[in-house]
Amino acid sequence: MMNNARLQKAVNWLLLIFPAAALLVEHSSSLFLVGFAVLGIGVYVRAETRCSLSFMEKCLLVAFVLFPASYYLSFIINFLQGDLLDPRFKYLDDESRMLLMIPIFLLFRSLRVPRRYLWNGILIGAVAAGLNAVFRYFWIAPGQRVSGAYDGIAVGDISLSLAVMSIVSLPYLAKTKEIYRWVIPAAFFLAMASTVLSETRGAWVAIPALMLILFFFLGKYWSLVLRLSIIGVCIVAAAALYLSPGTKVAKRVQEVKQEIQLYREGSAIYGGATFRMLGFKAAAAIFPAHPIIGIGPGNYKPLVKQMIAEGELHELTAMHSNPGSTFLGALVDCGLVGFLSLVGIFVIPLWMSIFFIRRQAHRLRDIGYALLLLVVSMAQFGQFEAIFRRSIFTNFYVIMIAAIAAMAFNELADQEPTADPTRNR
Repeated sequence: MMNNARLQKAVNWLLLIFPAAALLVEHSSSLFLVGFAVLGIGVYVRAETRCSLSFMEKCLLVAFVLFPASYYLSFIINFLQGDLLDPRFKYLDDESRMLLMIPIFLLFRSLRVPRRYLWNGILIGAVAAGLNAVFRYFWIAPGQRVSGAYDGIAVGDISLSLAVMSIVSLPYLAKTKEIYRWVIPAAFFLAMASTVLSETRGAWVAIPALMLILFFFLGKYWSLVLRLSIIGVCIVAAAALYLSPGTKVAKRVQEVKQEIQLYREGSAIYGGATFRMLGFKAAAAIFPAHPIIGIGPGNYKPLVKQMIAEGELHELTAMHSNPGSTFLGALVDCGLVGFLSLVGIFVIPLWMSIFFIRRQAHRLRDIGYALLLLVVSMAQFGQFEAIFRRSIFTNFYVIMIAAIAAMAFNELADQEPTADPTRNR
């Protein structure tokens, strides 16, 4: 492995500032993605010896190759058949970023970033998200929906991921300095405030599942009575937020109810819920005719317009270039091939997280839970948002998965270099 103190320090600090910068500085996440990838290629090329990857690690890298490969395959086949109505390579951009998982994972695997940089980076990102939300809501644009470098959806979703991941840093960081026992809860509540003030309903829907995961994580440290008491407090807090006009939680929920009612009555109005119901209807109409390889990347909106002209879909369906869901988008664009490959980039990290969590004696439990929370949160966001058609989500997911997984495998190799059942022999 390459032993370069300056490079090591640079990568450590870049990971430390990445979460906050991604949220607050436009296009910075893409610069981090490319920068980490270039460094990873350089380290791999110049390394005298290279780390041996386990079967599980290879599965992770293959999963992040197969997903963009399904988009290339669909694009090529539909192009050759003359079925692409808008054949532009821009529809392959965000999926292509997934390929950078390979050099970025190898970078973190080779340079062995200490765990404290990951945890502190998550905390800094959570605190920055919360302070940004408070500052914007009370001073920059009083009472308005909070945003950051991107819109409220991106800020709300990523703030929630950072909030829940910050909690699992407690066992490690609390041992280093007592102040973390106060900093970590503060970071959690600040990031949660950002999620609430962003008015991102897709993030709100993900909260119960993430809180359930934290409930089990904290079982090792807190009694059942204390955890149940905290659940009660959270329910009361949620009710208070709903009833408080300043948060606009009730207003956003009522908007969904109104849109659903009007949609059922046949007088749909444009809104987030309507957009997703129309997208589901469009996907249900398109998929049966193109079940294996899909209609091709970029073909959704042109095809929807044709179907609207033929009276098959509501005219509001053409307001967006995707059906409002990452999973439906992959199913429509690339058929079952794309859908299954998309599932793979969630299932493989999920499998890894469970593997790490079960190895409690080897101090990987907190890392495993961080990976689990990241995967579950992003998968839930993907149900109601085309997250991988936006660079901020793609960049965040790739870098954080690479950093967390590489860190876990490095520590596993240090603790039991010959006993890992997943390692090739």
